Amino acid sequence: MYIDNPIRMRRFQFVSLFFGGVVMLYSVAFFAGASTACKMYYNSTVPVPDGFGAAYSPFISGTGLELDCAGGVVTLSLGHDSGIWTIVYEKGYKYVTSGTPHWQEFILNGERVAAGSPWIKKRASAVLSASILNPGKNFVVAYECTKVDSGYRCGCRDHTCSTSYWQLQVFDAPTGTPPPSTGSADLMLDAIKRTPTDATIPKGTLMSFTGTVANHGTGVAVASQTRLFIDGTAISPDQTTGALAAEGSETETWTNAWTATEGAHKFQICADGGSVVSESIESNNCTTSASFTVSVTAPPPVPTTGFWDEGFKRGVVRSDLGDIKDITMGSCLYNDFGSQCKVDACAKCQTSGAKNYSRSNFYSSVTPAPADSFWVLDHNDDSGGLGGAFSNSCHSGPPNQSFPVGSIGSNSVFGFGLEDIAGGKRVRLALKNKYNACGNNAIPYLGIGAQKDRGNNGKNIGSFVKGKTGLRVNFTASLNACDKRADGVGSPCLIHLDIITRWNGKPRQLLMYLAHQNHPGTPRGAHLHWNWPNANSYFYPGSDIVYLNCEEVGVPCLVRGQTKNFSIDVDKMLINASNRRLYDDKIPEGVEIPIEGIHWSIETAGPSAGMEATVSNMTTQVLTY
Repeated sequence: MYIDNPIRMRRFQFVSLFFGGVVMLYSVAFFAGASTACKMYYNSTVPVPDGFGAAYSPFISGTGLELDCAGGVVTLSLGHDSGIWTIVYEKGYKYVTSGTPHWQEFILNGERVAAGSPWIKKRASAVLSASILNPGKNFVVAYECTKVDSGYRCGCRDHTCSTSYWQLQVFDAPTGTPPPSTGSADLMLDAIKRTPTDATIPKGTLMSFTGTVANHGTGVAVASQTRLFIDGTAISPDQTTGALAAEGSETETWTNAWTATEGAHKFQICADGGSVVSESIESNNCTTSASFTVSVTAPPPVPTTGFWDEGFKRGVVRSDLGDIKDITMGSCLYNDFGSQCKVDACAKCQTSGAKNYSRSNFYSSVTPAPADSFWVLDHNDDSGGLGGAFSNSCHSGPPNQSFPVGSIGSNSVFGFGLEDIAGGKRVRLALKNKYNACGNNAIPYLGIGAQKDRGNNGKNIGSFVKGKTGLRVNFTASLNACDKRADGVGSPCLIHLDIITRWNGKPRQLLMYLAHQNHPGTPRGAHLHWNWPNANSYFYPGSDIVYLNCEEVGVPCLVRGQTKNFSIDVDKMLINASNRRLYDDKIPEGVEIPIEGIHWSIETAGPSAGMEATVSNMTTQVLTY
């Protein structure tokens, strides 16, 4: 489930609430914890005033927005490290009374949900600089979300969590807090690391880097930027290092920050990249002797069949369409609305009309975007007209109405994220109709897979000869969330395995439902004719398509909250549909049938419908009978 953007909260009402006589401080109560805890005013027995989220978690006992005053340095923390999933927004605000009273932004640190995401998973913390502390009482706000059942509850006042707020804590500044001018800071890099650590890195590998910034001076170092350089070029973005007390340290991480290119390379990390910290020694901010050369060799040969990235180990992803606003409208696969149309499902094929769009829907998980080796991401906000997306006034087709993909948790119709798991990566796919400009008629679709001429290096995934050879696909999938819609009805939550092939010169597809919660699927199979005239898409020009339910072919069906390992014989699924005469014509005997693409996709519909699924460990296996 997506998370409301905390920036939408009424941040600028803080001043009137604090200083307009609304806030009344209750009798002092403390969080249980270390003896160095700051004197705090709100906990589970002392509620915050109206208009703010609770300073404690209504869902996890003993956790909350806590402040530690050890050594006169104030450290704020929020979230928790247990198995229950929490995420924390990267920005918090502290009310500063010196000069013109204002809200001072600060950045929380921790492990990001995904590269570039503004969300930190599990627990986040920040050191509040002495320069922004007020004498006496101090006001601070932050924002945490906890996963409860199938969705996230954010900025809650209580278990009902009917409205999301910034979460408030009030605390007393520690006695004897050292001002920034006490002593001099001295920032250095205590340790740096690159991942992977192998002596030889295959070309195209995504590399990550870490560096531990330490203050070896006698004074407090204000918050600063830590910068990564590769071959002398700064790699964006900088990492924000919080204020550090004397001998304090903080580790910064750049995840999947650089794609390895052939040759010898060096990397370097520098503290105080923006030169904002006054230091006793200004010349020791960068690593020098710790820098080293990375040798990069060519990748192993691309297999003639199979996924280009067997096991989804690298997880490089790029969207189907290039970074374009103009598309080429090609010919129709079907123009006959008579005997060819089974169950009256032929779509009108619009080959004229808009070809130029106001924006691109391009997405790439790496920079620069790959041209040949990538998993293809496809997304479209179709009206369900089997090609009508190019004529409907709202669903004007990609890229205009295929909204750009956002990170999991962003206010986007399409959400995408990558997670590190043992031996590779896992992809998260999410849909949220709440943010859909096309309203209740929208049927958003999001899929990822491997395609012969779109990322799989021009190679088929495999092939089969009926009754002689086959192809098996193995993978792990889960249905994480299936939300209730705004009308109170459960969202239709569909997960497809999409097989793209051809025989007798015609494109064919098999869409098998791996999950169809709150939806009947297509019992006993369904046959449709589909036009897709976007010549830039790998779906062009459409296909002779069959839908099958998981139950009718003996495949375990997923329901919400489940994770399953699948091994599916692609050839047997296609032969099953062919033998039942669901396609226009049967699979020919003794002919090698190519498997040009294998994809996993999710789909939903209806007001505020939403869902989330994961896929990982995708591999292929050649079979001989």
